[in-house]
This record gives sequence, structure tokens and C-alpha cells, in this order.
Amino acid sequence: MDTKHLKSYEHVAVTSRIARSTAVISKVNKKLERLEQSIEIYGTLPPEVKENKPWSCCAKRRLDYFSKNNRVKDIREVFSFKFQALLALEGLAIVLSFMKDSPNKRLVWEFDRLFFIVERLSETLEDLNTSVHQETLEKLKHFVACGKECLFNINRKRKQFTKCH
Repeated sequence: MDTKHLKSYEHVAVTSRIARSTAVISKVNKKLERLEQSIEIYGTLPPEVKENKPWSCCAKRRLDYFSKNNRVKDIREVFSFKFQALLALEGLAIVLSFMKDSPNKRLVWEFDRLFFIVERLSETLEDLNTSVHQETLEKLKHFVACGKECLFNINRKRKQFTKCH
């Protein structure tokens, strides 16, 4: 067995477990709850206060964007998918690390693809301020759609593999 792959799969399994720890999920939920509270308060302000208050340009744009389009729900869905994908990566990394023969190339390809998608999601979500822009949110949604396709393909390949063995 190629130990280089074994070490990298073990590394992915461990980092995926850490990235979806209770502490991380709690931190993300608190951040999103604060954003929802800010939007709720912002929504109750009269228009003249919104216009005359000395907001930072970024804060005003962020609150306007999220409050008008209920984008917090979209961001929650992206985070939810990310945590699901991390769970899948962890499990698949463990399976691939224990395959005695050379692993199924299609399964490895889907693993690499899902890993790439999760990395891009993580980079984009590091700062929720970047998610204010429509094109960034569309990119996140595209990554989620591609990631769901990966999960579907991984599940299908896993079922085929377990029938054969």
C-alpha cells in the first residue's frame, strides 16, 4: 500500500473531524445569530435613521443586503452543507486509507473533488463580510451544488463497492 496516500487520508480524516467539532459549529451559529439580531434591529429602524446614521460603508451594505434578501438562511445552508461534506470526507478518507488494493480511481477522484470544494467554501466563508456580494453568494451556491453532486456520486460508488466486496 502507498503510505503517502495513507498519511494524507489520515490527515484529511483528522482535520475534517476537527473542522466540524462542536466548538466550531457553536462559533458559526453564534456568529450567524449575531448577524440575524443585527439585521432584525436594523430592520426596525426608521428610514431616516438608516440614512443619517454614520454607518461604515461595509456595515450598511452588509445589513441592507442581508435584510432585503434573507441571505442569512442561504449562508446557514452553505455552512450546513460544509459540515455534511466534512463528515463525508472523514468517512471516505478512513475507507480509502484502509483499502488493501489500489483504491477505486473514481472514488478517489470524487474525494479529491469534494476536498477541493470544501477548501474553497472554507476560504470564501472565512469572513462573512465577503459573502455580502451577490457574485460571492452565487459562487458559494455553485460550490454547494457541485458538492452535492460529489456526495451523490460517492454514495453511488460506495454502494457499488460494497456489493462487490
